[in-house]
Amino acid sequence: MLSPKIVDPLHPDSVRVRRIAEKVIRATYRTLPINSSHDGTKSPKPQTSHLEGFEWEVILLNDHDHNALCAPGGHIAVTAGLVELFTDAEIAFGIAHEIGHIVARHYSEVCYAKWSPTLMFWPFIRRSEMEADHIGTLLLGAAGFHPYASLLFFWKSAMIERAFWGKSV
Repeated sequence: MLSPKIVDPLHPDSVRVRRIAEKVIRATYRTLPINSSHDGTKSPKPQTSHLEGFEWEVILLNDHDHNALCAPGGHIAVTAGLVELFTDAEIAFGIAHEIGHIVARHYSEVCYAKWSPTLMFWPFIRRSEMEADHIGTLLLGAAGFHPYASLLFFWKSAMIERAFWGKSV
């Protein structure tokens, strides 16, 4: 039985999210040197060997927040709020950003950073978010979406946050 938070995989919004994610995932493998033959070999490159053999899983969560999340191993969750308020290109950026975290191995870095003093943790988080934004924007373009959608994603997110905090004051 599915968790009440997970939207049925056959629901049109779930299908939409998976279709968008498939474009970004294909672009990831096409763009990055994963089992690449750029140098005439078919061996995985050290910087991307952790992506070899991933069985990506993309789910839609019944949550009205506008967010996407990732976990090691290629697991990505997109919230229903993101699907309700954002275009396909903007959703693609949210997914590409999360793939950026996976590509850059931020999860393992976060585990390491948690052992660091607190003053070192927050700059690391900001750096990893900026790196995921950069990778996400590159993957967005490689997937056939206009990279400008990343800016629209941030603008729309800021407007939603502003409206939320304006109501609660």
